[in-house]
Amino acid sequence: MNNQQIRMGLMFAIILGILWYWIGTVDKPVEPIVVTYSQFSKEFSNIDNFHLLENGREFMYTLKGNAITVYKAVFPPGYSAKIIPELIGQGTAVVVDPPPEMGGWGSMILISLLPVLLLIGALVWLSKRA
Repeated sequence: MNNQQIRMGLMFAIILGILWYWIGTVDKPVEPIVVTYSQFSKEFSNIDNFHLLENGREFMYTLKGNAITVYKAVFPPGYSAKIIPELIGQGTAVVVDPPPEMGGWGSMILISLLPVLLLIGALVWLSKRA
């Protein structure tokens, strides 16, 4: 091996190491810190951003001056409708995800049975050709 091959191999190993480090650290989503509802109540006046999730009970929020740390908690039943107007009143940015839309029974049955019907049709067509 000459010096150029050794340098190229070393550069390749360094590039692979950098990519391995970058993929392992940069691409990870921020995991929210799970807190209790009572902890949320204590921080209520210091909330900067509030995000109510699809199910209407789970929510995430950030605090003023600390937009990096995300907290997650669960409302007791019936509390979300009471708290959101208060948050808006104190100037908190509020985002509410709409509940997931349910399709009709006909579309659900068609989507679940369509692959089976296609498979049966293909078997019948192949058996007629044989």
